[in-house]
Amino acid sequence: MTPEPAPPLSAALLSRVAGQLAALAHPDRLTLLAAVVRRGRAGLDCSLSELAADQGCDTRALVRHAVALESAGLVQREGHRLTATLDALGAGADALTSALPVVTLLTEEPDLARFFVQGRLPRLPVLTRVEERQRLAGLVVRLLPEDRSLTEPEVNAMLGEVMDDVAALRRFLVEEGRLTRRGAEDYRRVPAASVPLDAQGQG
Repeated sequence: MTPEPAPPLSAALLSRVAGQLAALAHPDRLTLLAAVVRRGRAGLDCSLSELAADQGCDTRALVRHAVALESAGLVQREGHRLTATLDALGAGADALTSALPVVTLLTEEPDLARFFVQGRLPRLPVLTRVEERQRLAGLVVRLLPEDRSLTEPEVNAMLGEVMDDVAALRRFLVEEGRLTRRGAEDYRRVPAASVPLDAQGQG
């Protein structure tokens, strides 16, 4: 059974995350946020004047950066003191990750989630058990449509959503019998019911 797709991301959430990234794209704002976090954890004064002295910059320039970080929800101002609010950044990242198709699929195979980082495979894990290889291949191949032929560039674009080394991932699916290949212009996803439990791949 195909899991229900994750609800689409709201325009408000996307706008908020974009604002956070834009704020952090400025090196002076990023440096300021890091200083607020560092000094806050050390129990040091995070007033605007002390932060300006810490950064060796003009207080007026620092205030402008603080306002931009506050607008992005990354700091709070209480009088002249700043407090970092990094939970907002983590919440945005979690929301973006939860919308990835493979994350939805992992709700059915939660123990495979240990191989993924933020919804992506950093590398193909070395799996010695056939059953585990089959389960991982069976999960990843569901990113591809089941009812039509695909060209290699189409397969690469879809697999690129989950791993940078698309050639290795494509080869893995073929070897595990989850994807058939006839040249570079005819790839087809193999229905799960057609894959033997002890499949050793097609080489």
